[in-house]
Amino acid sequence: MESKISSLPNELQYRILSFLSLSGQEQPKACPSVLPRSDSPKLPDLPVHANVQDALKSLAKHGFYLLDNVFDPTLAEDVLRSLAKLEAMGELRGAGMGTGITRHHDASNRGDRTRYFLNSELTGDADSSTVLPALQTLKTHLDSLTKHINSRLFPDTSDNHQLCPKGLQVAHYTSNGARYVKHRDASPLNPYRRLTILTYWNKDWSSEHGGCLRIYLSDGTTVDVEPRWNRMLIFRSELEHEVLPSFGDRFAITMWLYSEKDIAALLLKLFFNGSPQPLLPPDPTKDSTIFISIPSYRDPETHPTVTSLLQTAAYPHRLHITILYQDHPTQDKSLHPPLPSHPTITTLCIPSTQAKGPSYARALIAKTFENQDYILQIDSHMRFGEGWDTYLIQILECVRKGKGQHLITMYPPNYDPRTGTKDPEPFGPVIMYPTGFDQGGMLRISGRLEPHTNELVQQRLVASGFLFAPGSLYVSCPPDPNYPFLFFGEEIVLSARLWTRGWEFWTPGDGKRGVVWHAWKRGYRKTFWENGSGRGREGAQKRVRVLLGMEQADIGFDENMGLGRVRGLKEFEAFVGVCFKERTIEPSSFSNSLIAA
Repeated sequence: MESKISSLPNELQYRILSFLSLSGQEQPKACPSVLPRSDSPKLPDLPVHANVQDALKSLAKHGFYLLDNVFDPTLAEDVLRSLAKLEAMGELRGAGMGTGITRHHDASNRGDRTRYFLNSELTGDADSSTVLPALQTLKTHLDSLTKHINSRLFPDTSDNHQLCPKGLQVAHYTSNGARYVKHRDASPLNPYRRLTILTYWNKDWSSEHGGCLRIYLSDGTTVDVEPRWNRMLIFRSELEHEVLPSFGDRFAITMWLYSEKDIAALLLKLFFNGSPQPLLPPDPTKDSTIFISIPSYRDPETHPTVTSLLQTAAYPHRLHITILYQDHPTQDKSLHPPLPSHPTITTLCIPSTQAKGPSYARALIAKTFENQDYILQIDSHMRFGEGWDTYLIQILECVRKGKGQHLITMYPPNYDPRTGTKDPEPFGPVIMYPTGFDQGGMLRISGRLEPHTNELVQQRLVASGFLFAPGSLYVSCPPDPNYPFLFFGEEIVLSARLWTRGWEFWTPGDGKRGVVWHAWKRGYRKTFWENGSGRGREGAQKRVRVLLGMEQADIGFDENMGLGRVRGLKEFEAFVGVCFKERTIEPSSFSNSLIAA
């Protein structure tokens, strides 16, 4: 009978199997809420509780939310021991697929071993021979999370559509390549599953072990989530997903939240009044990746900057972020709020006493570049507009037309880190221009505000604190670490190196759209100048002067670190309107910039 059913169209299969699996009974509706016992001890909130608003917004916009280091380390260890004990006791059984008459086992399609615990088995009175205390504590935490979610989705506590769990499922994938083929947790046979909450308990998990959960997002892209230790993943249960072959012992615990109400539309209405409004529609190159470089010196705005990047990106899973922390080992322990979880955030750390300025920091970060399609070089105190990633890709590709060495750079408008207030729109492009040379021979640069235009505007110089370019830029012209303690001088060096290699610089002229904001006032934070470093800076300034032909010295430049050969230094001087050797500025350097053709 089953083979005959399988030959029918999917929709008809679902109707027949739904009828057969219920054996004449009505499809179960939403389960009743599970209230904690009055004598249960109050548990502290989890990090995710404080981030429920962010989690729900991510679920509305992207369909999933990820958070690391969720549970207390002691509880996490207890849970892992409980999982190992369940496996040793033979409590886990080969998992099946389907329900009712369609229930079957096929290890080639689903290779995990599972044990499902009902809510009634996870109470304080349950038999502790199989239901271990750590799982009961975990369930209490997850019930509390459910309560936080419901408080935002269903403010009326009497609403009988509130999300509620039925229990926990423990799953173990062995290291023999066990997998679970593409499927949905919500289906016509199980229509009231709305959210899937997964927790992972795998120490020392590495990429070589495989075992990622691959989620198929509604925009046609995929995101792979590694089952790392003490990690939580929440996703909408209607999304297709699969467990890729696992070559390490892989433990996961799942809790599904049920409701008769479809929460997908509710989430969109809650956060986007029905639908998200990006700067531009999604770009067609949906698999493009962006490497983001963020050097941070004792800056409390670092994590808010990362949060803004992730929350406003159209495709946050395509972002590969590297942060270099340069914090004081004792004074800055409480400097940063919790970091938003993201599968591809790389962190580097050096003590603030060893910091050597932005050029050196950006060079360290560039070592983690892995040939992503684009690079975004920013400062650690910035805010971003909705859909900034697709917007930047599209305006860059409009001028590149699929080829050519072009980049987007700008001095962004200001925001106040104390209040979050941003400069009002509309605002036009800020054109960079040279203002003069300081005593060390470093060219000083300023910016002037131009009326907005719907075209890209050509820049003569590069802003190192905001630079968006094809990834090939870091291949042909990587950041040079040989300018320690240099601040004024960083941008003219980068501009000269890039322009002589044939790169063209552009800035968005449309003042009606907010792409990015920058905190220009430094009073709220420390700077690397507090370390002194005059002697090191003198050597870096000398290197700048030699590079730009201002003096002669026996200083060698590697091929990738010196000037390029596509255009000459004299041409660059004429383009910018300066004479480095004479340390003079041409009046024409303040003239209007060019508009993209």
